[in-house]
Amino acid sequence: MFYSSGLPFHLARNPHYRKAFAYAANNQINGYQPLGYNKLRTTLLQNDRRHVENLLQPIKNAWSQKGVSIVSDGWSDPQRRSLINFMVVTESGPMFLKAIDCSNEIKDKDFIAKHMREVIMEVGHSNVVQIVTDNAAICKAAGDAMFVKNFVMSHSMRLSIAPTRFASTIVILKRFKQLKKGLQEMVISDQWSSYREDDVAKAKFVKDTLLDDKWWDNVDYILSFTSTIYDVLRRTDTEASSLHLVYEMWDSMIEK
Repeated sequence: MFYSSGLPFHLARNPHYRKAFAYAANNQINGYQPLGYNKLRTTLLQNDRRHVENLLQPIKNAWSQKGVSIVSDGWSDPQRRSLINFMVVTESGPMFLKAIDCSNEIKDKDFIAKHMREVIMEVGHSNVVQIVTDNAAICKAAGDAMFVKNFVMSHSMRLSIAPTRFASTIVILKRFKQLKKGLQEMVISDQWSSYREDDVAKAKFVKDTLLDDKWWDNVDYILSFTSTIYDVLRRTDTEASSLHLVYEMWDSMIEK
């Protein structure tokens, strides 16, 4: 069963698995019929999907309240097919959306952007705070995924200050620094009143923060001491083998 069906070996440690087979081996179960092919691929599968969707509904309900991060990453399955995974991450937890088989596709920037747009529309564009991808060149070329763009284009989006992954935080801060002048001009413009209508307190917080020199000094300080750590993460996030370089990178990082 394990070798022919490709079941993971750690299943043998599962107590439920062990109890079920021990019971079946030691007891006669009159009239028992194993699950049939048609039922497994139709009724039971549909019921299980509905059950999973019900479990995920509370996470979906939080999307419009807190905003979401769309996360994508490319990988290969055991059959060596090229896949792209899409997930949605919120304060309520991560949720897998779908995997795209790219085996017979040209994975250029247009292909990536097309599927990103589809995922954004599925989640709801007003709910999207940022898109986090790997550092492949085609992902960078697919479009700007920063918080500021989504905030300006979707001013009714509910904002939250939430913990996020280290690397994506540094990326956002780097982008904020690049857009400092534009961000400050935005919050002192006459059009800023349209953003205030959604939540006056949060709009005031955003404005006060972006005009606060001390906050920008803190951004510079954070970027100054995390840049070496971030560089190591970027250099090791590659398809090429880099484990043999990690020790040297680590020593250099600590020294800097």
